[in-house]
Amino acid sequence: EVRAGQSPRYRVSLAEGRPAISGRIPVEVEVQGISSGVDYSRPEHQEALAKAVQAEMEAGIRKLIRRAQEEWQSDVIGLGLRVAPLFPTYDRWNAYGWDEQFPQAEIDIQVEVNLRRFGMQLQPPGPGR
Repeated sequence: EVRAGQSPRYRVSLAEGRPAISGRIPVEVEVQGISSGVDYSRPEHQEALAKAVQAEMEAGIRKLIRRAQEEWQSDVIGLGLRVAPLFPTYDRWNAYGWDEQFPQAEIDIQVEVNLRRFGMQLQPPGPGR
C-alpha cells in the first residue's frame, strides 16, 4: 500500500521567463505481504525495494508530465498553482500566459520512499513456518 507522506515540496523559478519546477514527493510504502521469497529483514533488500518503488513511481510521473506537455499541452497536474505566486497580481499572471508556457516548462519531480510497517512478516515463509 502506498500513501502520501508529508506534503510535497516544490521549488519554482523563472529563468529568462522559462518556468523551472522541481519537486520532492514523500510517500510511505507499507509492505503487506511477501510473495517474492525475498528476505526483507535484510537492510540491503529493503533498500533495493525502496529504490525499485521510487524508480517505478518516478517513471510514471515523467510519463504523465511528458503527455501533459506534449500531447495535451495542458497543465492537468495543477503545477501552475505553484508558479502563480511568483506574480504579484492576477493581471501579471494572466499576461504571463501559463497555458502557453507550460509545454516548455522544465519539470523535475523526485519521489522519496519511506518503507514502513512490514506487517507481521519480514522473512519469506520457509520450511516449518
